Amino acid sequence: MSQHIPIDIIQEMRRIEGMKGYVYLIKNEDLYKIGITVSIERRMKELKPEKVLAVKECTNMRGIEKLLHKRYHQQRIPQTEYFRLKSSQVQEAIVLLSGEPSDGYEAAVQTIEDSKAIELMGKKIIKPVMSNAVRRQYEKLENMAKLLQYTFLWEEIKDNDGNPTTILEIFLAADPDDQDIKYPPSPQFLQACSRLYNKEDLFLSVAQSETESEALNEVHRVILDLSHAICFGYRNGVIQINDAGDGVESLIETLEAGLRDTANEWFTWKID
Repeated sequence: MSQHIPIDIIQEMRRIEGMKGYVYLIKNEDLYKIGITVSIERRMKELKPEKVLAVKECTNMRGIEKLLHKRYHQQRIPQTEYFRLKSSQVQEAIVLLSGEPSDGYEAAVQTIEDSKAIELMGKKIIKPVMSNAVRRQYEKLENMAKLLQYTFLWEEIKDNDGNPTTILEIFLAADPDDQDIKYPPSPQFLQACSRLYNKEDLFLSVAQSETESEALNEVHRVILDLSHAICFGYRNGVIQINDAGDGVESLIETLEAGLRDTANEWFTWKID
């Protein structure tokens, strides 16, 4: 069995390892999002929140995110990072991330203690999990990268008006009700594109995994996100792919089969 790991992915793991990032709480209409990023300005540009409620800079951003997701799991919209939080929970989350209550809000003693524990948790440095099983997933991703050169998703291009944009920005702006789109974007597809949008965050969840199982799930999710974006773009004629050995159609069908087999909710169109 090959022990080779794609050097670009390893470099990305090392770049993120010990790097400070951000846990954020934002509001859009009646929804709240708790997420992480290593590039807060770029992430906020993409999300365009109605209001940024709290931002915490820390090393172990994933640990804090998981704790808050678990704390408010009953308010979570399934398969997303969005929550329907009550007013008291919003105020509590602000205290947990910032350590300080908002004006007019009296935080419970336990909430203050929890915020101190989160402060300590945030200083923990996570070492990327590099088991043989995780290495094999990296190799699968490397082979995919060689065939598809997926970095084109982030390259700057011009839109119809001559303004700078990217393929992912075009995908994120796609209208599900647009009759000209043969295979309309699903909520799952748009979530995948949202995760891919900030390339600096692409391997963040992988790098901050604490167990082999978690690392496997996260690197697999990166593969699914990329597969979904590439298949959507190809099927809708937005992107073109140079012949990849066995043929582009064969490659796309292989990616689509993987989406069908491993995560049916990701694969949302039927090929004619």
